[in-house]
Amino acid sequence: ARERDFGPADPDGDLYGGFVSDADKRWFPRIRSAAAAELPRFSDELQDTRLKALLFRYQARNWPHSLSPDQREAWQTLRRDRLVLGDARADGSVAAFDAEWPDAEERASKEGHGAALEDLKAWRARLGAELGIE
Repeated sequence: ARERDFGPADPDGDLYGGFVSDADKRWFPRIRSAAAAELPRFSDELQDTRLKALLFRYQARNWPHSLSPDQREAWQTLRRDRLVLGDARADGSVAAFDAEWPDAEERASKEGHGAALEDLKAWRARLGAELGIE
């Protein structure tokens, strides 16, 4: 088998970045059972830089209130960049969402999913306000 270069990958979807070492895997149970405030200390223990990024994102996604002001800003920047610039692997930009909205609205009204659509619309508004993207 030939090695292929898949280019720089984001740790969230780095399927081809290689396996996690046994040394790093040993930390996983302790990380999963740790309190949010304890999570940053595990970063120094992990060898794989992808896992350090994932650890930060794990904390930010699940316990955003536990982040320092600098960490909150880094998390907001990452989210904003991902949602404004999009993700080449997932077309997950706000622009793509907004472009699909009219079709989704029409389908939802035909299929009787108005409540779900309103929830989605409210989420989009909160996201825009939170990240400063309209």
